[in-house]
Amino acid sequence: MELRQGSVLVPTSLAIDNELFSLSNRTVLDSVAYVSQEPWLRNATIRENILFGEPFEQQRYEAVLHMCALGPDLTALTAGDFTEIGERGITLSGGQRQRVALARALYSRRKVLLIDDCLSAVDAHTGKHIVGNCFAQTDSEVMKDRTCVLVTHHLALCMPHADFVVLMENGGVAFQGTPDEMRASPDSTMVNLFEAADDSDSDNHMDNDSVRPYTVTARPDNMVAISNGSAGGRLVKDEKRVRGSIKLDVYKMYVDACGGPWFAGICLVCIIATQFLSMFKDYYLAGKLGGDNSSRGPSGASLSLSSELWWLVVYLGFGLFSAAFSLSALLLAYTGSLKSSLALHCRLLRAIVYATPRFFDTTPIGRITSVFSRDTHVMDEDLMEISFHCLQSLLGLLITLAAVSINTTVMFAGIGLIVFAAYVRLTWLFTQAQRECKRLEQTTYAPVLSLFSEIISGSSLLRAYNSESMYMQEMRHRFSVYLAADIAIRSPRQWLGTRMSLASSAVTFSAAIFVLTRISTISSGLAGFILIYATSFNKISTTLVRKYNDFELSFACVERIHHYMQVEQEAPAK
Repeated sequence: MELRQGSVLVPTSLAIDNELFSLSNRTVLDSVAYVSQEPWLRNATIRENILFGEPFEQQRYEAVLHMCALGPDLTALTAGDFTEIGERGITLSGGQRQRVALARALYSRRKVLLIDDCLSAVDAHTGKHIVGNCFAQTDSEVMKDRTCVLVTHHLALCMPHADFVVLMENGGVAFQGTPDEMRASPDSTMVNLFEAADDSDSDNHMDNDSVRPYTVTARPDNMVAISNGSAGGRLVKDEKRVRGSIKLDVYKMYVDACGGPWFAGICLVCIIATQFLSMFKDYYLAGKLGGDNSSRGPSGASLSLSSELWWLVVYLGFGLFSAAFSLSALLLAYTGSLKSSLALHCRLLRAIVYATPRFFDTTPIGRITSVFSRDTHVMDEDLMEISFHCLQSLLGLLITLAAVSINTTVMFAGIGLIVFAAYVRLTWLFTQAQRECKRLEQTTYAPVLSLFSEIISGSSLLRAYNSESMYMQEMRHRFSVYLAADIAIRSPRQWLGTRMSLASSAVTFSAAIFVLTRISTISSGLAGFILIYATSFNKISTTLVRKYNDFELSFACVERIHHYMQVEQEAPAK
């Protein structure tokens, strides 16, 4: 709040008398309840919205429900005031939302009530009931010793009960004073206002018992139950979390969006050619340069420089072909990724736009935002790259195992298969845990976004109620739950790395032993080739497991997108 001109006098504690308002004086700021013209409600039950962090007092609660004429509305609901109202109170009418917001202010213990035209969204009968029970009865237990500042267009209805009136006209103050001073004013506008007030005065004295009170009873376990309903009024359901492996329909949907089986087949051929040529160029050069007689002719003279240049030309040719296939695979992969992202995003957007109203009532905006932001981001930028590197690592691992086995002994192939089976087992255990943790993380991230959007839309009211700390505590709780799921994803990677290193060490050790047993028959170049590729077995296998895990986690996002594509749709227009 910024004071541009003049001074502001506000009620303060008894120890301070007419002290000028300042931001350092929290006496009034901590005791203000605000009702905006556009009511802001939490995504919670009606009771939680009215209590708004205050302790439950049955007598005061029932009195507030009667003052705001909420009894008949709650009686009509199956779960009464335990009914969830959805985000922004979407399941309530405008008048019901306004009365719940008013009840929240009345139930609080705040001494200053700032109410912005709370009667604009209610009908005449309900408006008279609210005025007669809230603003007219200033000596009631709920309204006693409270200052109420009401902004309204219902002057004739509210003026008879006001202590001080400020009439605004054309952006300025047209009149200020007591109702008696206003009545005595010669201004024709004031006269017409009081004539309208006199005409409606008899209607304002309605029977206070015309709205049946809404009673609640206490349960034995100190929980509060409603006498006419059950506690099954949940509107927002927990997000469905799929369990087990990702279904083939999800993979098929993504491959079809990329270009179908032809696209997958051509990419696979290009990656196989890339990995084979990349390995074969090293094998070719190792075979040419490693032997004792490889660099000398029959008479012991050095081979000509042209032969060595020819070897380098062949090596360079294999490298260029490998690079060409790799570039083709990357271009195909990223072209398919862009195509699939566009197609699936359009399908997802169409499914959400044409979803039934019930879907939006029961689905928090945070979940929808999470699907269109985080999950779509993974599908757009990460999924195809992870899939490419996962397939590349798998083929590289198989080719490395074959190359080392051919140049050592068949026994190495057996050891390699045993280690590979151990990798498969570790990968399966690791991926099972990671997949479920990823799904859990996705379901815990949406509540953080929902609360954030709720805070943004209700920031002015939260500041008025001085409830920032309450919402910060709730945000910390939700974010802690999300971080717990995130830590559960990261922790098993250390478990995996230790076991993968032990298994890979067995491969390197075995390769070194087999090279030593054949030291008389194997060239130094091939020995170096075998040891280098056997040493890289650890790196390739670890990369494969982690990329496959990332592949599964990324497809969990596609699985979630696929789930939201299946939401119930509105009937097509005829």
